[in-house]
Amino acid sequence: MMDDYKLEADDCSLARAARTDRAAFDLLYRRYVDRVYRYCYAHAGNRADAEDLTAQTFVAALESLGRYRGRGPFAAWLFSIARHKCADHHRRQYASR
Repeated sequence: MMDDYKLEADDCSLARAARTDRAAFDLLYRRYVDRVYRYCYAHAGNRADAEDLTAQTFVAALESLGRYRGRGPFAAWLFSIARHKCADHHRRQYASR
């Protein structure tokens, strides 16, 4: 339990540092890329779309780091971006039918 809290605090600090430090963002990427990919795969159902959605999630996170305030866990913020990317994907698929 304490390790989870420490990891969340560490992630918040890394996210703040990642605004100006590429190495900090790279560490966050390595820490979360597999989990984000699995989440996207579960929603997209195929590898190609899951890879695209994962990339879109991290690009959006990098572009939005200035708006992350550290009030909640970084993982929750990151997965909210992934959730929106997956929802957008589903809307596009539904609209093209």
